[in-house]
Amino acid sequence: MPAQPASKLDRAGAWANICQRHLSTMSTPDLPYGPRGPRGHRGHRGHRGWLPGGPRRRWLEPFLLLLLASEPAHGYSLLGRLNEFGVAEEVDVGQLYRTLRELEMTGLVRSRWETPAAGAARRKYEISELGLAALEEWAVVMKERARLVSQFLKEYERPGHGRGSTTSDEGGPR
Repeated sequence: MPAQPASKLDRAGAWANICQRHLSTMSTPDLPYGPRGPRGHRGHRGHRGWLPGGPRRRWLEPFLLLLLASEPAHGYSLLGRLNEFGVAEEVDVGQLYRTLRELEMTGLVRSRWETPAAGAARRKYEISELGLAALEEWAVVMKERARLVSQFLKEYERPGHGRGSTTSDEGGPR
């Protein structure tokens, strides 16, 4: 049986869960920086980077959860796989590891040190049960965002709207 589209209530509930989880991490007293970041900034509240100009690193969370749901991995391996998706072209290694640590502090990801026979110890990351639930919420949000982008592009590409129009008012090519 094909999956039924999520209702507006389902999408709103998933979005509210993601926002609530994010807000709860911003005010948790046992986080190293409390409700403010390391430089005293409060950061954004109540969204996951979907606002115009939102931090690109917010795209990392759903993609990292997706990658870790398929198999545990080391940070550099995750960076390579993000590059394959085209997500990480602007993401530096430090940004990746900060995001992984944030996911770990919120309980979405676990890590453990592995010491290979040769070479330095490396941290291996895996998704938690809470992370799997967050991934499900992200899937609902991503589907809604894809629908909105599709609707925007459909309207944008209609003749007479925006630069997406491919014909002039006289009907010929621009």
